[in-house]
Amino acid sequence: MTEVQLLAHLLRRAGFGASPAELDQARRDGFAGTLERLLHFESVNDPVDDDLADVQDGLLDMRNAEDVRAAWLYRMIRTTRPLQERLVLFWHGHFATSVQKVGDAGLMTRQMALFRRLAAGNFRSLLLEVTRDPAMLIWLDGRASRKAAPNENYAREVMELFTIGIGHYTEIDVREAARAFTGWTLREGVPVFDAGQHDKGEKTILGRKGAFGAEEVVDLLARHPATAQRLCSKLFREFVSPDPDRATLDAMVAEYTASGFDIRSVLRVLFSSPAFRADAAQWARIKSPVELVVGAVRAMPGIVPVRSLPLHLRRMGQDLLAPPTVKGWDGGTSWLNTSTMIWRFNCAKDTGPGTGNLPSPAWKPGELVASLALDTAEKLVDHLLERFGPLSVTPTVRAKLVEYVQAPEGPKAAPYPAPGSLDAKLRGAAHLVMSLPEFQLA
Repeated sequence: MTEVQLLAHLLRRAGFGASPAELDQARRDGFAGTLERLLHFESVNDPVDDDLADVQDGLLDMRNAEDVRAAWLYRMIRTTRPLQERLVLFWHGHFATSVQKVGDAGLMTRQMALFRRLAAGNFRSLLLEVTRDPAMLIWLDGRASRKAAPNENYAREVMELFTIGIGHYTEIDVREAARAFTGWTLREGVPVFDAGQHDKGEKTILGRKGAFGAEEVVDLLARHPATAQRLCSKLFREFVSPDPDRATLDAMVAEYTASGFDIRSVLRVLFSSPAFRADAAQWARIKSPVELVVGAVRAMPGIVPVRSLPLHLRRMGQDLLAPPTVKGWDGGTSWLNTSTMIWRFNCAKDTGPGTGNLPSPAWKPGELVASLALDTAEKLVDHLLERFGPLSVTPTVRAKLVEYVQAPEGPKAAPYPAPGSLDAKLRGAAHLVMSLPEFQLA
């Protein structure tokens, strides 16, 4: 990869893609500087909170799940901390919790805030916070788990899906861990520990004995070698490719242990690895619907129709706040079928510049073309391919795009769109570029 390709690759994987201005900043900072800025997102000022605060009272009702989805998408699109939001999305899929059972959009907002606060922090701390998170206590029935009748749902899923995985625990471990998790409940949406309902007896979990409670079980799971392997493998698949490289995975696992379960340190190893920089890693992942939509909007200036985006994502198979199962989304090739592909292409025309209710830069195609001296159809097409990638297409595909831009819209139309048709042509060309097979990959 060239330096520009590597930087664009990093900004796609550690975020949702980049605008030309963001890519220019990355060129100035270099790969190492850009990576550290992405990793240490808390040091970057992000005005998106103020933007959302300005519209929540009048335009967004955060008690409504669809508005919570719209607000989160707006945050992904406008944030100056893309890796933070990318990790919020990752943890949402990992600790898959659905508003359909939780029944309270406010509690889902609170869970997203938890993921945002601990996005790249200590995994043990994150796991403990998730264990007593109100939405999770409802989702996996922890709020009703009492010493006389322990509920095994969370104990099972925390082992099978969140940490060590199948094959590393027994049914006895599940039953004993369920006893350890007893006592947590909710009062008016607030997690409360009821010591009288906690089983204080001795338990045997993963070969260890003790009067374990939730903290001790979480510690056992976070420290388990299988957790390091599964979590690092999942991070590799999320940010690099479907097939983890053994050397990189070993380095990530070693860093997970040495750093005391620090996700930021593990990600630094991952993004700095030869496997991430390899040509084979570029365009090796199928974009999730969120990556596709958010990346498209981030790449092109315009007013964001965020209220329409949750429906588009639902049609493409990714209903935010409502993962299909406790396993989250399968990802990869599961994103593509005859139905979702139609919606991916249809959505491309709607995620370009349009109309919406939340504040965004104005869409001024004439100024865009003039400021970048895009005075020929070829220059315009090359700019769009660069802006949405950089995408490498065959000469035939490029020629077809140029032909579209040059095509007259009437008997007196100029070979290159006149000001009156420029808006439609630029939107149409952007739609075609976003519909290319190359744009479906990250």
